[in-house]
Formats: sequence, C-alpha cells, structure tokens
Amino acid sequence: MSEYIMLSDEEMEELSCRTHNLVDILQEYQARLDKDYENEALNLSRMLMISALVSVIHRVYHNIPPEHQERLDNLLDFSGSNVIN
Repeated sequence: MSEYIMLSDEEMEELSCRTHNLVDILQEYQARLDKDYENEALNLSRMLMISALVSVIHRVYHNIPPEHQERLDNLLDFSGSNVIN
C-alpha cells in the first residue's frame, strides 16, 4: 500500500498556483516549438524540458490522496486538457 502526501488547504492552493505556472511554461515552450521547428537541436532541448516538467507534475499529482487529486483537478480546471494524466 502506497503512502500519500497529505496537503493542507493552503498547500493545495500553492500547488495549484505552481502547477498553473508550470502549465504556462509548457504552453510557451510548445508555442516556441511550433514556431521554431527548423532548429532541431533547440527543439530537442525544449522537448526534454517539457518532458521533465510533465514528469514532475505527474509525480506530485499521483503522490497525493485521490480526494486531494479531485480537489486539485477542480482548482486547476484544465477543461479537458490532458497535461497531467
């Protein structure tokens, strides 16, 4: 049985804000990838950064209790985005 990280309401709010910031960074990098597609080395570097950020978000998200995951989903409201899953 895995242990979950228990978060207070304040920690949930902070996690929500930080996750939104990471999502903004991901979207910015994706826009740059779309714009600068001719520079493959730069794109590879950006894709690795995006992969690392998604990995961090995924790890944190899946190490909090399911009821907190649901609360975080509601706080984040990605409206159909598949960033975390």
